[in-house]
Amino acid sequence: QLSKMAARMVARPQRSIPPRCPSGLQAAAVAVAIMIAAFMWPEFNSNKEFPDHNRWFQMWSASLAPQGQLPGFHKQHVNEHLARHLRTAVATANVDNDDQQGPLPAIFVPLCGASIDLQYLQSKGHQVVGVELVPGAIQLLSRGLCESTDEADEEGAASDSQSHSSKQCGLVNVGRAGNFRVWADGQGLWVLEGDLFELGSVLKAAPALTRSGPGLSFNNVGHLPLAFGMIWDRASFVALQPTLRQAYTSLLKQLLTPRGVVLMAALAYDQTEMSGPPFSVDQAQIEALYNEPNTTVHVLSTNAVLQQYPRFQKRGLSRLQETVYLITT
Repeated sequence: QLSKMAARMVARPQRSIPPRCPSGLQAAAVAVAIMIAAFMWPEFNSNKEFPDHNRWFQMWSASLAPQGQLPGFHKQHVNEHLARHLRTAVATANVDNDDQQGPLPAIFVPLCGASIDLQYLQSKGHQVVGVELVPGAIQLLSRGLCESTDEADEEGAASDSQSHSSKQCGLVNVGRAGNFRVWADGQGLWVLEGDLFELGSVLKAAPALTRSGPGLSFNNVGHLPLAFGMIWDRASFVALQPTLRQAYTSLLKQLLTPRGVVLMAALAYDQTEMSGPPFSVDQAQIEALYNEPNTTVHVLSTNAVLQQYPRFQKRGLSRLQETVYLITT
């Protein structure tokens, strides 16, 4: 019933990218679906090591309720660090190609939410795979894709209203991969709905494909990449409990192709002043997790950003540094 309810949530959107807050019955349906999922999730989650599932369901449920506000970590613009450093990261991932003109690497976005960054990466020619636990966040992303399609149609083919009205947009459920529901737009953007830490079930199901093969095949949609030349981590690492960092880093290493890179934006602060998430992560902690031969942690930029986060100031924070790392393997 939950999957049917989620499917009905993909409706004609309002004009903004991504949507600010749904309203009326649509918002209520999304919120109810998330609350049902939050209630049912412990029944399916046998791994007691990961306690934060309900927190994320509840956060999105509150955000998508009528008059609710989207979570503070959700941005309505492309991340400036991604836009600034994407070319460098891609060039580094393609370093084995003598002419630097090889195929663009597929990009993995963990804990992707409804981030507009996925659409941005897709627009640059990459296949993009996100993982998201909460169905409602995926539906917001799907509506954002529909809005992008609507605007492109209006600019490029305003007179062809019949074709426009019959065109499929957004994400469609195309099947399953391991423990995940697979969503795709048919143009190289994929979202796996489920627990990030269960992604090993997909890799184990197709061990021969995870490093060099095309991925899992879905009829009429294409191939789901299972190996990535780049991982974009904007708010995933800092969102996780510190006890999960080792498992998370090990998973990312499994997903990277040889010479793959991780582009990461992380926050550092005095953890005694504020409890996470987001949790404080400094360079030494990242270097310890990636302490392997031929792996290097590069600092691309670092800035004091506390003024951009008044909600953290209210929680007692006196200093906040944002650092962008490029981890090369």
